[in-house]
Amino acid sequence: MQKHTSSKLKKAAILVSAFLLISVIVPFAKGPSIGNISTAADEMRFTKGAKVAHPALGDNFISWIEYREGAYNLYNYNFQTRVEKKLNKVALASDALGPVVFQNYVYWIDHAPSGWVFTSYDLNHDTYREWRTEPNRVFGFNVYEKLVVYSARVSGNQNTTDVFVLNLDDFKPEPTNITNDENYQGVPSIFGDLISYSEYPLICSDASAATLCQSSDVGSVMVYQWKTKYESTIKEKIAALSNVATQQLTLVWSQMENGKKAVKVYYFNTGTSFIVSPTDFNSYNPVFVNNLVAYFVDRVGGTDLDFFQFGANTRGTLSWRKADKSQISISSANDKIAWVDNRLDSEDIFYYDFNVDAATNDQDIDGLSDADEIKYGTNAFNPDTDNDGLTDWEEVVRYKTFPTQYDTDADGLSDGKEVLNWSTNPLAFDSDKDGYSDFIEIANGYDPNNPAPFKVAGIYGQERLKDLSIEWEYSIELQQELQAKGIKTEKIGQTEWNKMVNAYIYGGYNAKEILAYAKGNKVAIHDSISAEDWRGLPKYVQKSATFKTALY
Repeated sequence: MQKHTSSKLKKAAILVSAFLLISVIVPFAKGPSIGNISTAADEMRFTKGAKVAHPALGDNFISWIEYREGAYNLYNYNFQTRVEKKLNKVALASDALGPVVFQNYVYWIDHAPSGWVFTSYDLNHDTYREWRTEPNRVFGFNVYEKLVVYSARVSGNQNTTDVFVLNLDDFKPEPTNITNDENYQGVPSIFGDLISYSEYPLICSDASAATLCQSSDVGSVMVYQWKTKYESTIKEKIAALSNVATQQLTLVWSQMENGKKAVKVYYFNTGTSFIVSPTDFNSYNPVFVNNLVAYFVDRVGGTDLDFFQFGANTRGTLSWRKADKSQISISSANDKIAWVDNRLDSEDIFYYDFNVDAATNDQDIDGLSDADEIKYGTNAFNPDTDNDGLTDWEEVVRYKTFPTQYDTDADGLSDGKEVLNWSTNPLAFDSDKDGYSDFIEIANGYDPNNPAPFKVAGIYGQERLKDLSIEWEYSIELQQELQAKGIKTEKIGQTEWNKMVNAYIYGGYNAKEILAYAKGNKVAIHDSISAEDWRGLPKYVQKSATFKTALY
């Protein structure tokens, strides 16, 4: 292995494959101009209240890790077909790495008892494959075509890392260590055969005690060319150096610059560089895909997510400053940026689509635009966010209920059941204002829209007892009496039981009459005529179907 200075690196650049030279990114002479500044309504919420991590965008899909149903799993969602699928075969460890997307492949590294398992899923053919198990601790990885680059601990030295390359074209891929030194390397990136990474020397307070060593916060930007085996130092002694991102012949990283963290762009073939981020705030941890760079900016009031577009030479600002943000991903088509933030008190995935007008787009076809879904905190991919039976649009526009609350008035009935089943007011705990909640009235067989005195079947025109616990005691009393006579009350339907209890409490019917009814004499009690009146009628009248029909 040979190490070269930056000047020698320029000569070595001609060894880079021809397709890379054709795709050099060239900026305009002027600095980046201010572009659009989005609002929260422009950004779309992808997940809701789930424990998620590591969004990875493809051309028309997104993959991510989510804790669901008691386990960590890797999911994939296709924006065009709106189909979600789980990609892993067994539950993932909580510290699984990835996913990383390349074309229509999704890669991840799971932490199994045997080590760190390199795995891929081919979305085109729905095939799953485990490639290799790395016995040492892996910290991060990236993929280009069939090359996987990753940083991992070194056997026998737990203070350093090395950069390894895994060629998936090999029949049994084994990693190649391309650094093999006593330094600490960050997570590498790759484009073509150009591999870049940050490198930090170890600082040890006692050379004889390896546990007292730690990596320096001042590092170097390194480049390794896979085909020619050249390793070169781009920049040295950089304070607050981040991981290095690589695209085509361009490197991007963040570093300390005049007392602030700044995002720097470096052109591999010319050796020139410039600062792409604003210089009045800290900017750091850039992600780079094709001609789009995204990075965090700490401004007054919170952290923003900024982007810079090469060619167009513009930059813009995304996100809600009151939220903490992490884990940026950019689609290979450069039309979407995704990230994780907690603006709604949970770690959720949000994304921005350059081709979508959030004010008019309605991805779940519920009548609410995606912009309004963000405004109300609803899920743009679920027409009924809180699963209460009403669409988000119905709740927001028609009924004025909360689309993220199953039971807006907290009376025990879902908003959907209030509207669709009982015609009660989903905004009122007690629709008829008689002192009893809608749920209590319905559970006890009463009309929640009719205040006392009750004039509905089964109440016999009497005013309801003020203390419902007394009703409960009466019902237990009746249940015990019937059970003592051999009646299996648990097999009586709820409607029939309500009729019998009401007759016992309010109708004046005795246990003997109700027992006769339970045994099959359906004229032994009546559900609206009191016992006193019903007993006074001739038996033949009671048994008359015509008379009963008139009464009912």
